[in-house]
Formats: sequence, C-alpha cells, structure tokens
Amino acid sequence: MTKDLTYADIVLKHLGFDVESIPTAGEERADWLVKHDLFAMLVEEKTKIDDPNVLALRREVLDRGELYPYHVPIKPDNGMARITHKAVKQITSTAPHVSHDFRIVWFTSAGRNHEAKRMQYIATLYGSTNIFQLGQSRLKQCYFFFFC
Repeated sequence: MTKDLTYADIVLKHLGFDVESIPTAGEERADWLVKHDLFAMLVEEKTKIDDPNVLALRREVLDRGELYPYHVPIKPDNGMARITHKAVKQITSTAPHVSHDFRIVWFTSAGRNHEAKRMQYIATLYGSTNIFQLGQSRLKQCYFFFFC
C-alpha cells in the first residue's frame, strides 16, 4: 500500500532525495526512508489541518453577514505534544527494521491559520513564549520558559 503524496514527500523529492514509502506491516511506522548519496533518514510527517466543524460554522456565520472571531493561542498545547509523541513512537518502532543515519519528525501546518499552528507547535516543542521588560517597547521571544 502506498501513502498519499504529502507536503514533505513533494518537497523532499523536489530537493533531489530518493523517497521510499515504508510498509506498515500492520503497525504504526515512519512514513518514509529518505536517501541521499551520503546518508539515509527516517521521516514521519504530522499534519495539522483545520477542523472541518469549525470551518462549517465559520462559513455559516460569514454567510449570514456576521463576523466570525477566531484565534489560536500561541502557547504549549497538549494536542501538539501528543502528535509529537506519536511521531516519535512511529519512528522508534521503525528504526530497528530500517538502516538509517538519523530521524526526522516533519510538522506540516495547513489551512486558514497555518502560521499560528506553526508557532503553537514551536511553543509546544520549546516551551517558548513572548515576554516583556518594563520600559521596553518590544516583546522578546523566550525559549524553555514553560520547562522551568
């Protein structure tokens, strides 16, 4: 069974990598073995897309001529953490069966709020947040803030 083309698959092929789909054998495994002349890597892509229910509600509200306020909080998110843990398990379960040099979890955010989702993922991975100092007019990105 071949996997559908995804953003990571298309980009990696465009960059000249040899991308082989990894058979699942009834288990959750990494998506691809990606090879180059000098190395091989396991890649598991996780994609965060818009919730279809939210999109339907948004369309309904906008069709009535009303405003639809929506925001994505830029802070660590348990759902994003679960996605990452699952990706790690998939790569770890694949590693003993496939010769490789390193492993990559590829996160793709898509949809109307893709940039906010990307920032939320970074906040989840690195515990980042924006902080301010009294007397300063700019926010400063702080990493590992939530891991203290």
